[in-house]
Amino acid sequence: MEKEGALRPEVIIVGAGPSGLAVSACLSLRGVPSLILERDDCVGSTWRKRTYDRLILRFTKRATALPHAPHAAAAPAYLPRDDFADYLDGYAARFSVCSRLRREVRVARFDAEHRRWDVEAVAVGTGEAERLAARFLVVGTGTYDEKFVPEVPGIETFPGRVVHASEYRSAEGMKGKSVLVVGCGNSGMEIALDLAEGGAITSIVVRSEFHILTKWILNLGVMLGFYLPIWMIDKLVLLLCYLVFGDTSKHGIKRPAIGPFATSAIPVTDVGTYKKIKSGEIQT
Repeated sequence: MEKEGALRPEVIIVGAGPSGLAVSACLSLRGVPSLILERDDCVGSTWRKRTYDRLILRFTKRATALPHAPHAAAAPAYLPRDDFADYLDGYAARFSVCSRLRREVRVARFDAEHRRWDVEAVAVGTGEAERLAARFLVVGTGTYDEKFVPEVPGIETFPGRVVHASEYRSAEGMKGKSVLVVGCGNSGMEIALDLAEGGAITSIVVRSEFHILTKWILNLGVMLGFYLPIWMIDKLVLLLCYLVFGDTSKHGIKRPAIGPFATSAIPVTDVGTYKKIKSGEIQT
């Protein structure tokens, strides 16, 4: 069954993550009606459902606050996952964000004749279709909306357990078991640390070159971005990284020739993994 949406928002926003919520709040403060369409059953679902238990934000609370709503003064400098998810819930309530949950956008077309976006959404679970129209469309589905699972020959016959990072929660039940972590981004590196601390025999596949920073170096670089050119920030950051980590290539981690802020790749923020790689507790 298909129905026409009675609501006539000026802006339709796809995704109720931090970006979608921020856009909706800012529009609301300016008197512009908007509607968020979110396929999950809550706002900020990535933080609620697809992250591991020990996750703490890499950026300071000042950098992770959404517009017009700074984090509480008593909040820790780096927010834990659950605190940030609660913050997103509070943000949506504070700005009376209008959202329709469990609505998956299937089609969005621009009608040049009528100067509007025609959007078709489907109710998750029932399959009921709904058509909406708005002058503007904002896509805020985020970088990590879809998980990437590479094709691994023979994985279907692997007798062990295969878990994607978005499904991993903790090292509970992994003590004494051999675990291979494929991927050395922020999630892979911290999951490897969590497994090692939980008593698993942990190895990690390091294929690509990447930059590894500490939280304070990362946030220093971000702050300096308001005052210095990127090339100068990169030189300072790389010097600090060498003083902190030494020559990481001795332990299988090679840095790119381009600095961490000049490249589009997200640097790895070390929270203790590198120390365990150096000691051999995590094999590369």
